[in-house]
Amino acid sequence: MSFRNLGKVKLPILYIAVTFLISSLFYRYLNSDLWLAFIIASFLFLWVLLKENIEFLIFIFVIFIVGIFININFYNMKVNSTEKVLIERKYSYGGIGSINSRKIFLKGNLKDFKEGEEVILKGEFKQKIDKETGLIGEYKIKEGKVNNKSIYTKLAQIKEAFKNELEKNIGFRKAALVTSITFGRDDSLDSEDEYDMKNFGVIHALSVSGLHVGIVFLIFKKLFREKISLFITFIYVLMTGIAFSSLRAFIMLFCANLGVMVKKRYNSIGGLSLSAIIIFFIAPYSVFTLGFLLSFGATLGIILFNKELNRKLYKLPKYLREGVSISLSAQIFTIPLLVIFFNELSISSIIGNLILIPIINVILVLGIILILSIKIQFLFDFFSFLILNSIDFLDNIMYGLKELTPSLMYLNESYGYFYITLLIAFYLYRKGVKRGIVLPLAYIIFIVINLYSINPKIIYKKEGALLLSYRGDRIVVSNKRSNIENLKSKTNADEGINEFKKINIKDECYLKKEDSDYILYLYGNKYNLNISSKSKNESEYGIINFKDKDVNEIIIIGKNLLYK
Repeated sequence: MSFRNLGKVKLPILYIAVTFLISSLFYRYLNSDLWLAFIIASFLFLWVLLKENIEFLIFIFVIFIVGIFININFYNMKVNSTEKVLIERKYSYGGIGSINSRKIFLKGNLKDFKEGEEVILKGEFKQKIDKETGLIGEYKIKEGKVNNKSIYTKLAQIKEAFKNELEKNIGFRKAALVTSITFGRDDSLDSEDEYDMKNFGVIHALSVSGLHVGIVFLIFKKLFREKISLFITFIYVLMTGIAFSSLRAFIMLFCANLGVMVKKRYNSIGGLSLSAIIIFFIAPYSVFTLGFLLSFGATLGIILFNKELNRKLYKLPKYLREGVSISLSAQIFTIPLLVIFFNELSISSIIGNLILIPIINVILVLGIILILSIKIQFLFDFFSFLILNSIDFLDNIMYGLKELTPSLMYLNESYGYFYITLLIAFYLYRKGVKRGIVLPLAYIIFIVINLYSINPKIIYKKEGALLLSYRGDRIVVSNKRSNIENLKSKTNADEGINEFKKINIKDECYLKKEDSDYILYLYGNKYNLNISSKSKNESEYGIINFKDKDVNEIIIIGKNLLYK
């Protein structure tokens, strides 16, 4: 068999990137849903065979096997009794840390440590793998200390000092907003600020993206050479916690500048593919994270559609045309993700991106300047004054826009999947496969059948609610009064209930409330539907653990329960 045809493939790096990511999907579902795992892999190999040749298919199969072994190695790393751990998140008792990009749940007191610091811990490790989050287990802390020599610790301390000094000048709420815009979302960010960002479709400003990385690079490029500017930009990426979006942006920026240095033409799809491969090697679970999907989805949309949209909007003024085309192209692939993950859709996103993003960019630039001037008090105070006025201006603009624009729409995730079928059908139609139009129609039929529910279903929602669905009737129950109307929209429910004594599902099958949880009665048997954080180990009933995602859905078939 000859392998000469391998060199004829255009952009092989794209196929390699997709193959690595699909190997993670295959490995994730291999044990839990074997058929789904093989269907996903089959679509990959069929796509490669139809697009290229048998020699390249063999090459891709080898890459696929390599990807599986990378996944196996990632989740089966040996954790020692003493380890250097990067603190990512702190909770009231415990938190999330990472060892060589592998996440671990930390059990113990973390009050002496700060997020972003690297610490040296002694303790006991217990393997508990979650392939969607990159979690490899739990680490029970016996003792620990901060590793003050670590660059992560030094950068975290600079970040903390910056926030504390800024808070003295402009107040807690505004300091949290500036920190979120500069370094990515801060846990102390005001919930109203976060809602406003979502409402106007500019929530991406709170996750370090290509926009942030590009602005930082351009600032330092005015002062230093490209190599030094790239190095400083990489330090900035480290300060953001090496989020997938910032790492993707930096790799593409590096490739673009490398192309200029060696006088080679830069290919955006190639740069995007290379960044996906590098991120895969660092964190194979990245394909399951929303940040990764949004970052790559938005970038791919801009690469594929921005120029075409720009041409079609030629009658608009340049600033308006470029702003609208970038905003629309970035949302082509991100809209379904936001609907599926958050059940939310911003109608005001174009207005938000045109009007608010330029102001947010000013705040970002001032935030970077503030970091550089933190040791020069009069400069720090001066730029704090400028940033204070910029935030006041942003607040006033947002307040005015609220009166003129619609609020967030709450949608069921089925709308997101339907949108994806439309995209696939459009792609197939453009490729001459006119029968592709059947795909959205088939999905509509599937949704109608699913909404009707021939057998009773109880579905757990991530907001801590239960959806009861049976023969066209859909009821959502929740312990929280404030979100019931939103839940009705998100679940396509006919009725939302907070307080009840008993809900009849069918003959000899009903639901009762018990404290923060619910009891399912089925032909004399009792099942505790656990959706709270309270332990139910001593319950007199059979326990169905929704809270820890052991079960996501129950289908009642006669006297039996089918778990999904």
